[in-house]
Formats: sequence, structure tokens, C-alpha cells
Amino acid sequence: MTDRRLAPTAILQQAISQFEQEGSRALPEFVAAPKFQGARPGYYFGRGASGVGYYLDSKQAGSQLDAAAAGDDADAAAAAAAEAMARRAARPLDAEELLREAEEAAGDAGMEMLDLKGLKRLTLALERKYNANLEARMRHADAPAKFLDSEADLDEAVKALLVVATAPDLYPELVASTNAVPTLLALLNHENSDIAADAIEVMAELTDGDAVEDNEEEARVLVDALLEHDALPLLVHRLSAFDEKVPAEAAAVYNILAILENMAEVKPEVAELALEKTKLLKWLLARLRPREVDSNKQYASEILAILVQQSDANKRKMGSTNGIDAVLQAIAPYRNRDPETTEEEEFVENLFDVVASCLLLEENKAVFVEAEGVELLLLILKGKRAARTSALKCLDFATTRCAPACDRVVDQQGLKTLFAIFMGKLKVKRKDESAAAEEEERTVSIIASLLLNCSKQSRRDRVAAKFVEAEFEKCDRLMEVYLRYEGRVAAEEARLAEEAEDDMDEEELLLARMDAGLFTLQQCALVVGALWLVGDVGVRKRILRLLHQKSRTLGSLRSVLLEYRANLGDEDGAEERARQVEQATQMLVSLGHNPADDEAEKAAAEAKKAAAEAAHAAAAEAAAANGGSAAAADAGGDMEVEEAEASERGARPAAPAEPDTPAEQDTELEEGEQRLAAPDRQQPRGRDNREGAGDGHGGRERERRRSRSRSREPGEKRPRSRSQDRERRREKERRRSRSRSPGRDKERRREKERRRSRSRSRERSRRDRR
Repeated sequence: MTDRRLAPTAILQQAISQFEQEGSRALPEFVAAPKFQGARPGYYFGRGASGVGYYLDSKQAGSQLDAAAAGDDADAAAAAAAEAMARRAARPLDAEELLREAEEAAGDAGMEMLDLKGLKRLTLALERKYNANLEARMRHADAPAKFLDSEADLDEAVKALLVVATAPDLYPELVASTNAVPTLLALLNHENSDIAADAIEVMAELTDGDAVEDNEEEARVLVDALLEHDALPLLVHRLSAFDEKVPAEAAAVYNILAILENMAEVKPEVAELALEKTKLLKWLLARLRPREVDSNKQYASEILAILVQQSDANKRKMGSTNGIDAVLQAIAPYRNRDPETTEEEEFVENLFDVVASCLLLEENKAVFVEAEGVELLLLILKGKRAARTSALKCLDFATTRCAPACDRVVDQQGLKTLFAIFMGKLKVKRKDESAAAEEEERTVSIIASLLLNCSKQSRRDRVAAKFVEAEFEKCDRLMEVYLRYEGRVAAEEARLAEEAEDDMDEEELLLARMDAGLFTLQQCALVVGALWLVGDVGVRKRILRLLHQKSRTLGSLRSVLLEYRANLGDEDGAEERARQVEQATQMLVSLGHNPADDEAEKAAAEAKKAAAEAAHAAAAEAAAANGGSAAAADAGGDMEVEEAEASERGARPAAPAEPDTPAEQDTELEEGEQRLAAPDRQQPRGRDNREGAGDGHGGRERERRRSRSRSREPGEKRPRSRSQDRERRREKERRRSRSRSPGRDKERRREKERRRSRSRSRERSRRDRR
């Protein structure tokens, strides 16, 4: 077995102990104490000539003389040691030299690694002293002074097992060849709380993550043994017995929580067993109530978060036992104030993690809404508190596929606060600037959930109306976020293509793109699709203008939504997946996608993939031809939309020879946009009406087209003559010419104002004459 050296903390502790021993001549020989009050450096506890108390330990100083006393003359060795100690006391103390001497002294004292023989010696001593103490307590139950010595010996034997944590490879032998585990668990019920606390400290060290990091199998053996001997009920029972006002017992409570965390880390099943077989959840929820935040309260919130995150059964138990309501009550004070210390910040963060984990289950979302959790989160958001990012995360989880939560956000006037955060108008002083990016992603996700999941169309219209306010500033912000995340995802795709990592499968590639922002990109596309379904012409024009300014088309939106629809999972059930697929399909159709082309696109994608794998030239050319045809169709469709036919419905063109085919599927919206063209250009309505009336043939032709479009079936194509095509082109040219001459429009408005002014002046003069 390899040589083991002492840990730096142990060396430092020994150096400090040696320093204290050198000054022991100035210490009193005896300190009276009615019972054992913890270890004192340089003393041992016992009953002697002066009574019960702490006696100065001369053996510790004598252990340093072993090397010098190896000769025949013991007196000469003692004199040499005394002279060395005098010289060391005379010169100034150097920390590095003291540490080096302590390390050498530790090596000379025979501090070798623990082996199986030493392990059995320690465990046998523990068992023997435990039995002696038990017998002494039974024999002298009414005279505590008569079993103090046995308790002191037992306490030393328990602490001696701390060294076992340095040899985790011996854990299987500790379990199989000794009786240490049941003895330590039995000591949890010892009447002396100091001994129980020491036993808990030993178990915390044995299960510590640093000790078992490279010995997972051995650690699992130890945890299984603890579970077999009912460690969980014993530990939780002892939690309630300790008085946390006493520092030593408060430390024991902290160690119990550490044991539970360590066991759950080694064996995740412990998380569910801890709440199923014990009353730990009740204790943890009760521990969250006091207003003062200490280390144990913070650790209790962390343990609760760990247990809830690792088990769905624990999430359900939180919902069924009013646990969510208790956590919300613990969060409520922070709607009016911010955490004052780092410890308190971690406590609040853990509480929000608990709520977010519980909201992963659909049944808990109803409990959350009934407990007025949405209202509490909105109050925190309005108050500009430091916990705003965590509140947004919980609100995002609550509104995902939950109509009651979405309805509550709209009904409680939460849209104003939510969109203010989305626009970056509600500033919060924070230490971590990365929280701003997270808030941006959360708000986009919440807005998408509101547009998709509100139970009534009136509520969805209220959300959509926000994008019309202030001259479509929220549309500008939405497209800014969309284009930024589109660039990030494209950069990540380019990086992956350059690296050409063939060993990465499709799932790993998808996760890499998700890390680059694909999820937020898809949420932005869903918001745009939902707004497009609403049918507001102004919003549609604004989105198209912003896309075209960046040389983008609706095809980019369609590609994002197609990928979103293709990757929808069925974790929430087939019915929920079907609903989401239907929503995405409706958005795609409104954006110009033809459902009949899905099979063709799927076949083309498979053919392209097969061509890439087989490296077949003919198949690659066919796939490129298919891709070119689809790109031309997209360009043709967007050209028509750019020319103010703001909705593309029905089939895409089968060939680039008919780029205006999508526009034929929505003639009613086309006519509506033509009627709205004059107000958008701020021209006088009367002049536009006169221009339309002067073109009698065009007006009659449009009326005939409108009547024929109402009589046709939804999927039936409309025949069109050459004269109609010429008239259509002339109308487009007139609109382009008007849009290219804003000076003429301004002059017309000025002339109209002058005519109105002259008319008013004539009317006033006429009244004056009368």
C-alpha cells in the first residue's frame, strides 16, 4: 500500500498543539470541572487526587523526547531535550520552522498510514469502551461522577475513528469485519450530547465528498450499511433533540444535514427515502420559518432544494403537504427588502430553486396558482428587488403549458411590469451582469407562453396589443433579440462545421446549438408566429420591414418553426404534443408554408442526408436542385408580401415561374391592406377615394375578383387573365411611385391645409359681415 502523508490541516493542528505544549509550564496543573466540557489542548479529563476535572498531560511533552531517549542514558537524553526546548523558547518563533518541525515530529512519532490491523484495533477499543460506559451508567445511574471516566474514554475512542476517513479503501472492511457502524448509530441516542455530536462528526467525515471522491464503490458500501441499520430515522430523530442555541449542538445539526447530503450524493435513492421514511420534510419546513438567517437555516434550505430536485415523488409530496405554500411564505418577506448577507442571498436562492423544481410537475402548478404564487412573484418583479431574476425563472416555469397561471398574469396587471423588463426599462442594481441576459431569455419565454396558453382569445389579444403600443417599439425589440440569437446560432453551426466532429450525434449537436441560444430563438419565432396569427396589418408590416432591413425573409422564421415542430417531444403526453404541433402548423401556414410540402421536404432532407453519407454525386445534385427550388419559392412569396400583401396562406409555388401564387390565397387581406395603404402613408383620404373612383375599370375588376374569391373553395386556385395581370402590375407601380415621392405627399398636405385655412377665414369674414 502506498505511503500516506498527513493532511496540511492535521500538520498545522499538531504544530499548534506542540506550541501550546511548550508553554504548558505556565498553565495550571488542574482545572476543576463537574463534567466533560470538550477537549482542552494539553489536558486530559479524569478523576484524580484533586477531584474531577482537567489535569495537565505531561505525556504529550514526553512524546517529543522519544528520539533523544533512545540511548542508554535516560537522564542525559532528558537534559538534552530540556536544553533544546530552552533554546527554542529563547529564539523568536518562525511559522515555517514551526510547521516543519511539527511535520518532522509527526513522522518521527510513527504516524504511518492506517491498515486493517490498526482499523480493527480502533474499532475494538470503541466497542469495549462503549460497553464499559454503558455498564457504568447502569451501575451508577444516580451518581454521575462515578461514570465520568468511562465517558471520557468513550469520547476519545469515538474521535479516534476520524482517522478512518483518510483510508476510504478500508470501508468494506469497516462494514464487514467490525461492529463500528451499529455502534456509532447507537451513540446517536447517548444521553451525553457531546458524545452524540462526536459520533455524528465521525459519520460526516466518513461520508464527506472529498474523502470518497475516488472511491465511489467503497462509499456505496458504507452508505448501504448505514441504511441497513436505519441511519435515516435515527439522524432525523436526533435533529429535534439538539438545542441549536448551544454552539456544539448547532454544529452537530449542521453535520447531520451534511451526512444527508453526502448520502444522497453517493446514492440518489436516499433523497426519496429520507422524506418517505422520516419526518425530515416537516423539520425542514419548520426550520425555514424563523426570521433570523443562520448557517443551519441556509443549509436546511439547500438540503430541501437537493431532495426536491432529485425525486419526482418528493415534488408531489411538497404539493400534497402544503410544502409549496410554506416555501412561498418564507419568500414573502423579500418582496419588500433585499437579503442583507451572502448567507441570506443563498437562502433566498435555494427557496426559489425549490419552487422552480416543484413547478416541473403539472399538478403542482395548480397548487402554486391557488396559493397565490403568481401574485407574489409579480410583487417581487414590481419592487425591483434583487430576487427578480429568480422570480422570473419561477414565473417562466409556472406559465409553461399552464393556462390558469397565464390567465392570472394577465388578470393581475402583470403585462405592464413584464414588458417593462422586456424593454429594459426596470433597472436593478446587481453584482452579476449575466443576470440581464437570463432575464431577457425568461421574458421572451413568458411572453410566448402567454400568447400560446391563455384560455381566452381576449387575453391573448391584450398581450398582442402590447406590440402595437408606442409605434411598435416592442416589435423592434423582439426582432432585435431574434436576429441576435439567430446570429449566435449560425456562428455555433459554423464552428461545428469547421471542427467537423464526426463522433457527435444529432442529439449532441442539438444540445450545442441550444447552449448557443437556439431555445430563445425558437421562442422569439413562436411570438412572431402568434402575432402573425392575430392578423394585425401594422405588426405584420413592421416585422417584414425589420426582416428585410437585415436581408432576411419569412423563410428564416419558417425554418426555425419547422425545426421546433420536428423536435417536439411527448414527455407531457401525446395529447399535449398534438396540441403544440397544431399550433406550430397554424403559424407556419399563416407565414406561407404549405402543409402538403411537408412530406416532400422530409423526403428531400432524407435524400440529402443519404447523398452526404454515400457521397453520390447524382444524389447531391438532386438535393441541391430541390434546395434551390425551395429557396426560389420562399423569395417569390416574400416579394409578394413585401409589396403589401401581408399574409401568405395556402400552398407555396411548385416552380419559380409563378412567384406570386401564395398571394392568391388571401385576397381579403390584400384588399384590406390596400384600404389601409393611404393612412399608413398619411395621405388625405378624400384624394385617394377620388383616385380610386376615377379608375372605374380597376374598381369593377376588383369587385368581381372579391365576389369570385368568396364563392371558391378554400384550396381552389383562381384563374386570372392577362388584363388582370396588367392591371395588377399597374397598381403596384402606382403604389411604388407614391412611396418613392414623399415630397409630393407633403406638398399635397400643405396645399390642403392652405385651402382649409382660406375656407375658415372666409367663413369668419362672412359671419362678421352679418
